[in-house]
Amino acid sequence: MTEKDQGRNTSITKAEIDAFFEEMIIKDEKNINFHAIENLLKENGISKDDHRISSLKESLSESIDEELDRSRFEQLLQEKEVILKCFRKELVIPNFPEFSKDVEDIFRSTKSNTNGDIDESLPQHDDAENPPYAISVCTVDGQLLQLGDHDLAFSVQSISKVVNYAIAREELGRKKLHEHVGVEPGGEGFDAGMVLNEKDLPHNPLINSGAMMTASLIKQDLEMEQRLQYVIDVWEKMTGDKKVEYRKEAFETERKNADKNFALAHLMKDRGAFAENVDLGTVVDFYLKCCAIEVNIDDLAHAGATLANYGKCPSTGKKVFHHNTVRDTLSLMLSSGTYDHSGEFAFRVGLPAKSGISGGILVVVPGVFGIAAYSPPLDEHGNSVRGLEFCEKLVDRFNFHNFDSKSTSIHGKKDPRQTHHMKKLVHHGNYRQIEYYY
Repeated sequence: MTEKDQGRNTSITKAEIDAFFEEMIIKDEKNINFHAIENLLKENGISKDDHRISSLKESLSESIDEELDRSRFEQLLQEKEVILKCFRKELVIPNFPEFSKDVEDIFRSTKSNTNGDIDESLPQHDDAENPPYAISVCTVDGQLLQLGDHDLAFSVQSISKVVNYAIAREELGRKKLHEHVGVEPGGEGFDAGMVLNEKDLPHNPLINSGAMMTASLIKQDLEMEQRLQYVIDVWEKMTGDKKVEYRKEAFETERKNADKNFALAHLMKDRGAFAENVDLGTVVDFYLKCCAIEVNIDDLAHAGATLANYGKCPSTGKKVFHHNTVRDTLSLMLSSGTYDHSGEFAFRVGLPAKSGISGGILVVVPGVFGIAAYSPPLDEHGNSVRGLEFCEKLVDRFNFHNFDSKSTSIHGKKDPRQTHHMKKLVHHGNYRQIEYYY
């Protein structure tokens, strides 16, 4: 869904109002019970905590137990676009219950996979033999699916590299930022002599050297805590104004094991990669503090939905990043987001993603949703074992791979967007395109 689609005119005809009103009336009643509206929203994946409806009772000056007459119902549809979209089946995934059932099936089929090792450098959950597992999906319309241990908080670790890059890209622009960091996939194996590229710059912003470089360019004129709060504020905007915390314990643990990061920082300074007057201790500490920002899986999916929505938060409508920033960020996530597994992930899953050693992985289906997985056991590359398997099974069932056909079902996969796409074509009278596609 484009920004234009999100902001389109929601004018509604008298006939539509009458039809929707009749649809919601219980037999022999004259008005609509408010709970029917709540049930409609819930069925479509809209949480009662969603910003767009949390003030619903106040805007209607109604008690939750009272009924809505036609006049109040019309007011509701005019004021709350998300409710109108539910009635019109215009949400990006119109049949959310069916989609949810498929995702739940994939979740169950991957839950038994407890292979992998948990990173011992991070604070651990108590039950190492039965590690937590959570999946959360948030669409560009704010539809939310929560599975498993979705209330557990964890540090974002390397997923912070995505947000920090987007911040620096937004503030500095592409040209200035990439005078200090490249865009090519690349490793940091010292023995292979691949630490920096041919220009003596880190290969890309999603490996440690590049992430430290990106972090060094964010609000250089501010003190450490102000810089960290600035980054946290961006996270909160991406997560729908949810409170996001910084976990000092995670920072202190990593700070004790930061020798490699200091070595990379000294090498980059020796090669002139940093901007002038950079203090390496400050660079490493700020980078590690950003990694210690803490979220739960729902927050992470919401942040992914902001990227899927090309920079606009689905639930608040706030513009966090411009389109070009998001495009460049997603491009890097596709090519370099899962460490030394990035090429394999791009080949098999074909979606922008970023993983972290705490067990989180963020995946973006542009224009559709952000999806986040959390399970601490990692493979040899540092990616969540369950998270990777879930992503592979997701694109096996749905046509979400970047290079799956979206206009035909030649691949035999499901497309949860198909009804929505068809309705848009019909609405705009694009009958030739319908004939071509179907």
